[in-house]
Amino acid sequence: TVVITGANSGIGFEAAKILIKLGAHIIMACRNIGRAENAKKCLLDENPSGIVDILQLDLADFDSINAFINRIKTSNLHIDYFYNNAGVFRIPNSKTKQGYEIVLGTNLFGTFYLNKKLCDYFCDSGEKIKIIFTTSITAHINKINYNDPFFENHKYRKYKAYGSSKRGNSHIFQYFLEN
Repeated sequence: TVVITGANSGIGFEAAKILIKLGAHIIMACRNIGRAENAKKCLLDENPSGIVDILQLDLADFDSINAFINRIKTSNLHIDYFYNNAGVFRIPNSKTKQGYEIVLGTNLFGTFYLNKKLCDYFCDSGEKIKIIFTTSITAHINKINYNDPFFENHKYRKYKAYGSSKRGNSHIFQYFLEN
C-alpha cells in the first residue's frame, strides 16, 4: 500500500501509474477530490484490477491535515510507503489558511506538520514504513532567506519561494533521519 500526496497530477500521478502496474494499492491523498476522481478513473481504465482509494488532503490547511491523519489512524491501513510528493509551484503570492506564504506554507510547513504528526503513529504501528520526499534541483540553487522567509520585506519571487520550500524539504528529510 502506497500513500501518494498529490497523486492526481505530475510526478505523483506518474508514480501511481507505475506502482499500480506493479500491483500496489494506491491511496491518493489529494486536495481536489474532483481531479483525484478523474485521475483514479484514468488509473483504473489502464489497470481494471487495480485498487485505488482517495483521501482528501490539503497541505495548505492544518485542519485538513489533522482530518487526514485521523482518517489514516481510524482506517487501520497497513501502509508500506508514504510518498510526500504534493506541492505548489509558480503561483501568485498568497497565504495559507493559517496565514503563511502559500508555497512555503504548503510545501514545507504542511509537509513537516503532516510527517511530524504521523511519525508517532508510524513508529507505534510496529511496521517499517518507508517515507519518501520529492524535492527539486532548485533546492540547491535557492537558499532560504532566514531573515525574510515569507517575502515580507523583499519582492515576492515564485521560483525563489519554490526553491526555498524544496530546500526546506531536504532539511525535513534530514531531521526525520536523525530523530
